[in-house]
Amino acid sequence: MIRNVLALCLGVSAALVSVNAAAFEQHEAHVHGEAVLNIVVEGGNIEAHFQSPQMNLTGFEHQAETAADKGLLAQTLVKLQDTSALINLPDQAQCKGVKVAANNSDIVLDDSFKEEHADEHEHEHEHEHEHEHEHEQNAHKDMQASYVFKCQNSPALDQIDVKFMQAFQGIEKLDVNLLIGSKAKSVELKAGLSVIKF
Repeated sequence: MIRNVLALCLGVSAALVSVNAAAFEQHEAHVHGEAVLNIVVEGGNIEAHFQSPQMNLTGFEHQAETAADKGLLAQTLVKLQDTSALINLPDQAQCKGVKVAANNSDIVLDDSFKEEHADEHEHEHEHEHEHEHEHEQNAHKDMQASYVFKCQNSPALDQIDVKFMQAFQGIEKLDVNLLIGSKAKSVELKAGLSVIKF
């Protein structure tokens, strides 16, 4: 399902590049304070993919090594799965979240909120790449989340209320790329703005 979301997001990206190439290229960079949300609406199906520098969400980008950092990272990933706090759709559309996944390069959470081999990966990584470990601790890290909704009354889908900036104070600007049927739209949200009309 995540591959489908990514493929659809690439489609959104391609459509938006043709609409406004210079603006979209700007979104691809790892910029603290900025995040990107790609949304595809097709009939009663909605797929969304969120990406942000980890710094915006946790306040740090280094690899989580202390218990406090690991706890904050895990809490952030769980918070990214709280669809009702991050993405609000019109009640009349009767939408239900059917899939959510959140990850960074160290931990992957699916909608059962379980880590998928994070400890095994970290242990293997230490043995296989000892010389690269120090570089990776200082590398830019991103966090991502994917969401899938099914809506029973798709004609009532006339807006979406995204609350990522309210949930994560490190996000100052959210670039939202929408593909609604065959129409592409790009919106920049800043503090106090969260509703996007279709």
